Amino acid sequence: MVEIFLYLLIAHLIGDWIIQTYWMATEKSKSLAPLLAHVVTYHVFTFGALYLAGVDLIQAVWASLFLAVTHAFLDNRRFEIW
Repeated sequence: MVEIFLYLLIAHLIGDWIIQTYWMATEKSKSLAPLLAHVVTYHVFTFGALYLAGVDLIQAVWASLFLAVTHAFLDNRRFEIW
């Protein structure tokens, strides 16, 4: 379990910080294209981390899809009222 967490943490740092471009970071809350580009990139690293950690293929697909969708929702930031 700790191994999976560490893989996901590394994937998150890579996908959400290192690989994310300036365009993605500044425009993802304004436009769908940069948001989708960021989420797809994030999803690839998340799926890879789960698979490398030994998670079953089907479980890795569903878990990474869930994380990608929730990540897109949070990064969209259209739900903020302030």
